[in-house]
Amino acid sequence: SFAAAATLDARRATIGSDRFRVGFDESTRRREVYEDLVGRLVVYGAGVEAVAAADRSRARSLNELLTGTGTTGDPPASAPAEKLPTLEGEDAQQALQEGANYLFRTADVTLRKRGAAAPLRADEVAAFAQTIGSPVLLIQPVQQQVALLLVRPSGEVRTEFSPLSLADLLNLVDTVQKQFFIRLVPRGENEEVEPSPQGDLDGALKGLWSALIGPIADSLSEGEPLILVPYREFSLIPFGLLHGPGGRRLIDLHALSIVPSLATLRALRSRGPWTRTQPVRAYVAGDPAIALRFLAAGLKRLPAARAEAEAVTASLKAAGVSEGNIFFRVDNTAHEESYRREARGCDLVHLACHAKVGVPAYTSCLYFAPYSPYDGMLLASEVADVRLDDALVFLSACETGQGRATADGVIGLGRAFLEAGARAVILSLWKVEDAATAALSSHFYRA
Repeated sequence: SFAAAATLDARRATIGSDRFRVGFDESTRRREVYEDLVGRLVVYGAGVEAVAAADRSRARSLNELLTGTGTTGDPPASAPAEKLPTLEGEDAQQALQEGANYLFRTADVTLRKRGAAAPLRADEVAAFAQTIGSPVLLIQPVQQQVALLLVRPSGEVRTEFSPLSLADLLNLVDTVQKQFFIRLVPRGENEEVEPSPQGDLDGALKGLWSALIGPIADSLSEGEPLILVPYREFSLIPFGLLHGPGGRRLIDLHALSIVPSLATLRALRSRGPWTRTQPVRAYVAGDPAIALRFLAAGLKRLPAARAEAEAVTASLKAAGVSEGNIFFRVDNTAHEESYRREARGCDLVHLACHAKVGVPAYTSCLYFAPYSPYDGMLLASEVADVRLDDALVFLSACETGQGRATADGVIGLGRAFLEAGARAVILSLWKVEDAATAALSSHFYRA
């Protein structure tokens, strides 16, 4: 397993394109190799090594984008071959540790030559966990099972297998996704739409709690933050709404954050502490005057989004942010050209507008007003053109958290804003109603 993973990692290091790397990481062969490796490590009690191996299978291309490597220049040569150590007669724990060290040494040579941040080693997992100060839960499919890897703030790792099979878990995920896809109406629509009668939403939410949270719940303290590192399809469920004994929801017990990988979190935190008590520069847009062709296609103006942008701007001014450092744009002034010019270098971006999930996911977009030479559709593939300053990004629009769930995370708008320089992105997994979203925004900034 170690040799196969090292071979694939060395081969991957020769790929120079983000999209090709994502495709390589998403390949069935690569996923099977890492699932087998993580499963073996869990069974033999090597929890820290299992976390390191699981994290290596996640968000590799995103991490290279965050560290500014892997997209330019000639692809490097493959890492030199290294013979896998033979440990006849040695105990399993030592063999696993030696195998893990082999994988790291062999596969990371070319990454270091390129200046890229190599994935976390086992010893780095423990050290980084102590700097986080909160428990981290990795959800890792292992063939037909799902491993739950809880990294404690002490650096110790607790490993459990979910009591449900992967197939049963994915059925619950599918039920929840179908229910929430049609339960709310698009932002700006007033028509009530009934949830799909197929599937038991409440039962699915309880089932996901029992399968993903229940086995490690006794290791969590109520009130402490919890960082979730899901994988592929598990990235697209509303973790906060999972509820366990007594009907209490996960969001009632823990402040939740979701990251594509531990290495991603490390890359974001390597920028230093976010010590600002208020934004220095902000771009706030609401209810853009979208093109007539989009209105004809069914999109509507968003009066509450305009009021939302006004309220956010007023709160910033009240907090002492200079009016000259706030780019407030609504109606015809909320156009794509202004975003590309004025959002550059901002550390708060609040966009209350329409959005679309595209296929392929790189074509997901946010709708602005058109302004020459731009058509008003800011594509996910274009978001990184506008560099942000370690920003908080609030995408107050429909389904901005959706996209293509891959081993590299969810390909879509959220990933694009991280690549652009955001430290955190607030997203929606479903369609949102205009006035309700404005109310949520107000509550968020007051908190």
